[in-house]
Amino acid sequence: MMADSRIRYCSLILGGAMVASGCSDTVGLEAPPPFTAASVTAGGRSTCALGSDGTAYCWGAGPGGDNDIPKAVNTTVRFQSLEVARAGLGLSACGVATSGYPYCWGEYFGIDVGRPYGTTPTLIEDTIAVSALTNGGRHACALAMDQSALCWGSWISGVRGGGDPAAASGPDPIANLIPNAVAGAIPFAEISAGWHHTCGVATNGQVFCWGYAEYVGDPTATYDTDEGECIFGAPCAWAPIVLSGIPSMTDVVTGSNHTCSLSTGGTIYCWGDNTFGQMGDDGGAPNATPTAITLPVAMQSLAAGNLHTCALDVEGRAYCWGHNSSGQLGRADPSPDPMPVDTDRRFREIAVGGSHTCAIATDDVVYCWGANDGGQLGDGTHISTSAPVAVKPAG
Repeated sequence: MMADSRIRYCSLILGGAMVASGCSDTVGLEAPPPFTAASVTAGGRSTCALGSDGTAYCWGAGPGGDNDIPKAVNTTVRFQSLEVARAGLGLSACGVATSGYPYCWGEYFGIDVGRPYGTTPTLIEDTIAVSALTNGGRHACALAMDQSALCWGSWISGVRGGGDPAAASGPDPIANLIPNAVAGAIPFAEISAGWHHTCGVATNGQVFCWGYAEYVGDPTATYDTDEGECIFGAPCAWAPIVLSGIPSMTDVVTGSNHTCSLSTGGTIYCWGDNTFGQMGDDGGAPNATPTAITLPVAMQSLAAGNLHTCALDVEGRAYCWGHNSSGQLGRADPSPDPMPVDTDRRFREIAVGGSHTCAIATDDVVYCWGANDGGQLGDGTHISTSAPVAVKPAG
C-alpha cells in the first residue's frame, strides 16, 4: 500500500491569539521516483547511464563534471551504448550513437583516447559505423559492423593491436586520433579495453588478447621487449594472441590490470594482476594463465573494474570479489573471495568502477555501493557505503 502523503494542519496560537483553528488534510508532494536506466557503466570515480530514450546521464567526478546525482550530458546526441573508462582515473566516456557513430568526452591529462574532449561528446569517426565500443582510459576500441576491431589512442604496449609498432608511432607516440584496424582480421563478438591491454571474444568463442604480456593470458607466447616501444621495457604483444586451454567463451571484461572471461557453461576464468584477489582467490602473486574461479552457481554476466570484479548468477544475484577498501564488494566482510552482495535485490546488469559498483535491478532502478568521495554513488551525498543505495532522480 502506498504511504499516505497528506499533511495534517491544526490550530496555531501566537502570542495567546488564535490565528488559525481546526484541522484539515492537505495533499503533500509525493517523493520523486528513483532513477531508472536501460544500462549503466562505472569508471574511476564516476558513473554514467543510458536512459530509455537514449539520453546519456553521468554523475561523480569524471566525464560529466562534478555531480552527486545524475545529470544529462550536454549534447543532443542519443546513444545506444555507453562506457566510462574503468582503468586509470576513469575521466572519459565513450558511446555509440543511434546513428552508429562513436563519440567520446572527458579527458585523461589531455591525451585520453586521443584528445582532450571536454564535457561535450566529440565525434570520433563519421565514415565507420560501429556496433560496440570500449574505453580503456588511454585508448579505445570499437567493433565495426562487419565485426572487425578498430582501436585508437595510446599505442604503448601494443594496446591498439595494429601489429606494427613503427606504423603505430606516427607523429605523436602518445596518442593517435585515427582508428586503426586490429591485426589478423578477426571477427569479434565482444571487445574490452584495459589500462595496458585489450581482449576480445571472437565469434567462434576463442579469446584473443594483446598489449602488456603479463595481462595477455599466455605466458608461453613470444613477446616484444623493445624499451622504446613497450612500456618500461616490459614484454608486450603488438597483435592479438589466441588463448589456449580454456573453453568457448561468451564474454570477456578487462579491469585495469586483470581480465576475466565467462564460458558458455557459466564458469569464470581470470588472469593478470591479483594483488587484491581480483582473480577470485585470496590474492597475492599475479597469474598470467587463465584460471577458473570457484563460485557456488553458474554465472550469466560479469564486470571488471580497477581492483575488483563482480558477476550476476542466473537468478540475478550479485557476487563480487577483490579489493574492498570502501565497501565496493557490497558487504562489510573484508575477505577478497567471491561472495554474494549483501542484499535481497535481483539485478539484470552490473558495472564495476574504481572503488564502487552499480547495478540495475529487475525493476530498472539503479543502485550503487562502495566509495562515494566524488559522488559516484549518485545518492546526493559523499558518504561511502557497502549497502546498495538507490540513485536519485536526474537533476
